[in-house]
Amino acid sequence: MKSDFVEKKRKGESHGKKTKSEKNLGRADLD
Repeated sequence: MKSDFVEKKRKGESHGKKTKSEKNLGRADLD
C-alpha cells in the first residue's frame, strides 16, 4: 500500500496536480 502511495505521490508531484490537502493527507498517512 505504501508503494502504491509513493507511486501516486511521485506522479502527482511530477505533474504538479497534487493539492496541499492531498499532500498533507499523504504526510499524515506516512506518519
